[in-house]
Amino acid sequence: MSTQTFLPTLLIIVLLAIVVQRIGLLDFLLEQIGRFGYWTIKWLFAIEGSWGSLVHKLAYRDFYGDIVETKNGWFWLAVEIIPLPTDGLSNKDKNRLAVSINNFYTILPPNTKIQQICNIDTDANVANTVFNRIAKANPTNVFAPLQIARRNYLLRAGYKGEIKTTKTYIFFSRQASEVSVESGFIRSAVTFLKSLYNPKPFLDIERAEFIRVKEELLRIRETFINNYKSVLGSDDAVRKVSAQEIYQIAWTRLNPELAERHPAPDYGSIENQSNQSVSLLKSKSTNTNVASDDDEPLDNFSTLLIDNPRQILCQSTVKVEKDYFLFNDKFCQTVSLARLPTTANGLMTEILYRDSQISFPIVISTHYHVKDTNHVNHQLAKKQNWLRAAMRRSAKNPDTVEDLQNDQYSALIRLLNTQNLAIGELGFSITFWANSKSELYRRRDLVISSVQAMNGCRVSSEGHCGLNLHLTTLPCTPHGIAGDSTGDFRRKLSLSREAVAFSPWTSSPKGVSPQEAFDIFQGREGNLLPWGTDPRYRRFRNGMAMIVGKSGSGKSALLNKLRINWLSNGRVGVSIDYQNSAIRVARAVDGLVIDVSKPNIRGLGLFAIRPRANEHFEPEELNDEGLPKDRVLAVNEMLEIFCLDDPTKQETRLDPEMVSVLNKAVLRTYARLVTATPIIDDFIVTSRKLSGQDSELGRKLAARLELFAKNSGVGHWLNDRSEPLPVNNYVVFDFGYVNNARLKLVAAMALVMYLERFVHNNPGVAKFLDIDEVGEICKEPILAKIIDRLVRTARKKNAVVTVSSQDPRDFDTNKELRGIMSSCEIKYIFELVDAELAAKTLKLTPGQYKAIKTLKPATKDFSEFLLTYPSSAPGSGSAIVRMKYAPAEARLVAGAGFELATYDEALRDLQTSKMPIHPSLLAAMQTTALVGTNREIAKVAS
Repeated sequence: MSTQTFLPTLLIIVLLAIVVQRIGLLDFLLEQIGRFGYWTIKWLFAIEGSWGSLVHKLAYRDFYGDIVETKNGWFWLAVEIIPLPTDGLSNKDKNRLAVSINNFYTILPPNTKIQQICNIDTDANVANTVFNRIAKANPTNVFAPLQIARRNYLLRAGYKGEIKTTKTYIFFSRQASEVSVESGFIRSAVTFLKSLYNPKPFLDIERAEFIRVKEELLRIRETFINNYKSVLGSDDAVRKVSAQEIYQIAWTRLNPELAERHPAPDYGSIENQSNQSVSLLKSKSTNTNVASDDDEPLDNFSTLLIDNPRQILCQSTVKVEKDYFLFNDKFCQTVSLARLPTTANGLMTEILYRDSQISFPIVISTHYHVKDTNHVNHQLAKKQNWLRAAMRRSAKNPDTVEDLQNDQYSALIRLLNTQNLAIGELGFSITFWANSKSELYRRRDLVISSVQAMNGCRVSSEGHCGLNLHLTTLPCTPHGIAGDSTGDFRRKLSLSREAVAFSPWTSSPKGVSPQEAFDIFQGREGNLLPWGTDPRYRRFRNGMAMIVGKSGSGKSALLNKLRINWLSNGRVGVSIDYQNSAIRVARAVDGLVIDVSKPNIRGLGLFAIRPRANEHFEPEELNDEGLPKDRVLAVNEMLEIFCLDDPTKQETRLDPEMVSVLNKAVLRTYARLVTATPIIDDFIVTSRKLSGQDSELGRKLAARLELFAKNSGVGHWLNDRSEPLPVNNYVVFDFGYVNNARLKLVAAMALVMYLERFVHNNPGVAKFLDIDEVGEICKEPILAKIIDRLVRTARKKNAVVTVSSQDPRDFDTNKELRGIMSSCEIKYIFELVDAELAAKTLKLTPGQYKAIKTLKPATKDFSEFLLTYPSSAPGSGSAIVRMKYAPAEARLVAGAGFELATYDEALRDLQTSKMPIHPSLLAAMQTTALVGTNREIAKVAS
């Protein structure tokens, strides 16, 4: 062929190829050949030969703002949700939640796609956020090394696969319509030539269609957000996700090995795109050779064709081997839905999350393509008619399979037309990774076994298209690879309730935000629960809590853990202890430990009520003599109790006339002793000197007080004129060894006066009060009233209060303790002797009652409790916590009971923090847990 004829021939061939491609003739021919022929031709003419380009397989087109575009004009928006917490929920509650979520599926317009991706990881990085913040906030804190030891413990547990964290994303998609600009061969050719010369009108048409689809997606997303917030009952249950975040998720999935070392590149963020636009405008303005045009900027496509998102996404090589594939050296496999379960009830996917055998990261991907119900009804009717005709032809020997299928079609048609259900195509896949092929297959078997527990559901791996199925699990790509028109070929025609059951809507509770957490608990399945009870964050009304559980269940260890948390976060506190459970914590912070059974205790200031340095009172809190009204009232009530015939038993008060005379005697005593602290004898003298009509009652009151003052067990408290001890950062009053009821009563009153000084001292400093074994301490009604007064005094000054007892019925013995129980908005419920009776006393829900029945007995390795707290989530806030301790922490919290860790183990654990260890902390860990009769209950000096 000569040169003169070659160029015209080549031009004609090019024009014919363009025309054939533009009118869709090539696609029509390939569809006629069929799928096998289509892929055969692609393989024969592919330039790659035996290798393929992953870039060309990806269906992504663009990431912009919060919109992602994929092949065939599908546009996507995404949200991240807090999964529904199901700890403490009954099966009835779960089914009710499933119905609520199904209602959202039923209002989706036909041809809408919804995809859910749940990343279940073993990442414990939230420990860095919480414990590093606490340690760095006060590096001189004696417990700072302990915080780092806690962090290291959780990070090691995550490395072993004992930690589980989840992130759940939901993607919504609508498809843009194909815009037919012109019809006919000649007009199409003319339109094509026009687009080469001036594409702006055509781009405007496409942009208008894009805006229409985007508005549809925005409405769908807003509807979902409103519905989901109403289900979870919280405004922060849903978060909108940007295209940049979706890009990062896809990048991590396509580069699993590289993602462990490097973050995703910045692509698709608004900041990045705006910077690119600015730099592009600057380059145009500085280049005089570039002609300026007056076209309106296409703001929705400001970075169109600047770079290729798919090319940036693929930073790893992929090698396909049978039913698995390798990203560089990381083995990966995706298993997909092979058979639907016999019944899809409730929210089944949580089985995967709660399976303790799955101790490795997995990704659950569920996608649902909503179909037109009328169209599906018509198709089902046609299939059913064909089946019935075949069965009529079979006469007396019908085909069993056809008979079953006919019944299934009838049931499906009946459900679609009688119940609030949608129908569509359901896809379900699980992806996991490993460092070796043998480990990959072991994990595959565990996943398949776990899925089969979902009412007989089955998943399988594919030997011929494993990578293609894997690409359908990437965010926004359930339609699969770019050259595939179907996507996940394993998808099943399913009702919306089956889509709900297969979607990962549920998880364990998330607790509080890491910014307000002072600790991290672990759930039974290994989930992390950031926890904090500071009412200053307004999450809680008062932060008041109760701990209940039988002896040896772990109550005292948890209470010590809470004490460490409060002291680490700058709170100062008072503990009413029972048999030395707090001895190690007190030693660690150089606290003051007071055994109220010792006769040599001085300086508690039973009657020292005058304001002192660093105490703050409002004017209305003082009487005319400058005395705090509450403290005067406390002294009046104290002396009134002393004047009762039997103050340890009686609940009746003195005669009102006697009370009035006693109050006069108290005020005159403080007026007489301006510079000294009164003792019991001073009140007796004042009462005897009363004149007039008060003289007779005064002598009677003096006689009653003398009887109490002569009691040898309490006289040293009542006749102590020494200066009150200064308020310490941590003071422990131990009531565990007091057998004298009158002594316990006086000691409790001294504690009231100390707490009065404590709460008014440095009012800007946060405080706490805790009471161990309140059931033992408050056996007498008078003591219950005093403890109630303590609690009310502490709460009035915004102190965090915690009470503990072995039996919840202890709080039901009198009205004061019932009032304390009703004020406890947080409950830590350990194993109990009678779970049913406890559920009635504590007013637990059926799901919470079911949860406490499943609590395991405490061992040296862990203890379990049900945590309940106020929450707008369904069934209120509940979490099953499996309490485990790092060796250093285990040593400190075991103030009573058997040792959880040796001193050498605890010391090695602290040394891993690489922080200086305070001598007081070392001394605390060396202290014997059960001190017994040789108790060292003196001031713990630094």
